[in-house]
Amino acid sequence: MNLYNYFVPFIRIALKIYFKKIYIINEQKMPLGKKTLYLLNHPTSFVDPILLAAHTKAYLHFLIRGDVFKKGIALRMLNSINGIPIFRATDSRKAKDKNNVTFDRIAEVLHRNGSVMIMPEGSTDKRRKLRPFKKGFAHMAMHYWKNYQQDDINIVPVSLSYSDPTRIRSIVHVKFDDPIPLSDYIKAYEDNQVKTINLMRDDAYKVMRKNIVHIENDSDAPLVDQLIRLEHNSHKFSVLPIKDDSESLLQKEIKVTEHVNKLNDEDKALLSANVKKYKSALNNAKLSDAVVAGDKKWNPLSSLLLLIMLPFAFLGYVLNFLPVYSAKRVAHKLMKRDEFICSVKIGASIVFYQIYFLIIAIISFIFLPWTYALAILGSFPLLAVVYIYFKGAWKRNIFSFKKSFANKAVLEQLSAQRAAIRN
Repeated sequence: MNLYNYFVPFIRIALKIYFKKIYIINEQKMPLGKKTLYLLNHPTSFVDPILLAAHTKAYLHFLIRGDVFKKGIALRMLNSINGIPIFRATDSRKAKDKNNVTFDRIAEVLHRNGSVMIMPEGSTDKRRKLRPFKKGFAHMAMHYWKNYQQDDINIVPVSLSYSDPTRIRSIVHVKFDDPIPLSDYIKAYEDNQVKTINLMRDDAYKVMRKNIVHIENDSDAPLVDQLIRLEHNSHKFSVLPIKDDSESLLQKEIKVTEHVNKLNDEDKALLSANVKKYKSALNNAKLSDAVVAGDKKWNPLSSLLLLIMLPFAFLGYVLNFLPVYSAKRVAHKLMKRDEFICSVKIGASIVFYQIYFLIIAIISFIFLPWTYALAILGSFPLLAVVYIYFKGAWKRNIFSFKKSFANKAVLEQLSAQRAAIRN
């Protein structure tokens, strides 16, 4: 069985449940059916590559740490998901020799018009920052050229920006930039190999850097996170589709981040003080920024409809609680680093839900007529979706209710403070 084809549909569904919005920007720039090296930044372990595998039309091969390629079932499974081993010098004394074999295998995949995904940062780190690139992808591209004397590879920078990958119903942006042709570097490579490899690395970095939320100083992260949250609360999210191609919110996030990056210490301290003052005013008024930013008035009819939906939402929560809660517990108990929590939550949920669903199916068909059993099985995922959207609609309804009955003078004052911060 090809596990890649088996798991992709489940992963696609799981990602649409985990994330409130998946923005795939410039997907049309993907050179499908052509020799392609996709370069991704690497904030969240396994979720980064599977986002592309599940939500684009590309059929991808992945570089995976070579030390996990063992004999037997593990090896067959990794091969079945198009895994290609890559070795670090710290993991193996024969890393260079082993990677020569890996480079040959990558060249073969490319020669068959295949696509290979590479994380040029070399490791995973959830900080909102694009870290320096390794040169491996450039060497791989040139290794292909040396083997086949063809320069028709496309190098595609793909920038990932998460709002908070550890939190369910968060947001992710995936932006493709124009493919960089390998042919642009061949002549320079023949003249000076080292300089050209460095140039390829730097060119790719510059492209990805401008398309990503990049916080220059780690100490500024809390301030940037708060400012981006203001932008999210001001943004009008459509409920559907979950996969979207809009770039407007990403550009707002980048604008906010670059603004903070350019501030001097004095102006940064003043902005931080204004944000702190605004948060204090919100607490005193017992309101949230989402309430102040909201523009919808409370609608009693909406509240009535939500109350009608409440029993179905509650049933959806109860019926689907066990596999979701178990996956969450496993992720937070086993993973010491935040970078892996999102991946383990999603992966464990897929596995636990299939086992759970199979058990329910067996019990239902043993003790109930088949029509009832089918109805019960169909209700599980349907009611789960009802609960997810009910929860979001309920929160929005509370926000509009609070705003409709809040003190107008206080709201005006808070809105003015908010506007001053955003400007």
